[in-house]
Amino acid sequence: MNKAKPSKRQTLEQMRYWAAYKFAQEAKGKPGDFSRYVNLAKKFPAMVNANGLGQALAYLAAKRTKKGDSAEELLLKHLGRWLTRSDDNRNFYYAPPYAVDYAEGVLLANIRENNSRTYLRATVEALQLLNYLKLVASGLETEPETKTEGA
Repeated sequence: MNKAKPSKRQTLEQMRYWAAYKFAQEAKGKPGDFSRYVNLAKKFPAMVNANGLGQALAYLAAKRTKKGDSAEELLLKHLGRWLTRSDDNRNFYYAPPYAVDYAEGVLLANIRENNSRTYLRATVEALQLLNYLKLVASGLETEPETKTEGA
């Protein structure tokens, strides 16, 4: 009756999935165009591969709006919360690439200031999270909305 512990890799994959699910749910609940967020989540891995993580994140930062509700700003926030210490990833098995507490702008600052090994680790981690994010967000986009009776 020994219960086998899940492997470290399975646990990390599950954490990525749940973080992606939480982020996609948050994006769907925000005012604005959820389909724009979904399209951005699908295209962003190609941007990272073509230009590098720092430049791709700088693009998101440049597209922020004054209202703070753009899809670019939301994706930047979600990646920042995953790649730094935040309540989304405080777990024994996961140590984010940037060991600083999440705050607006801290991710881009740490990308500029850290070494290439940390940058590569952050790139890989971002791409792995984005893989789940595009799958989950696409699924939530096609999910039929439930209507309340009498409305």
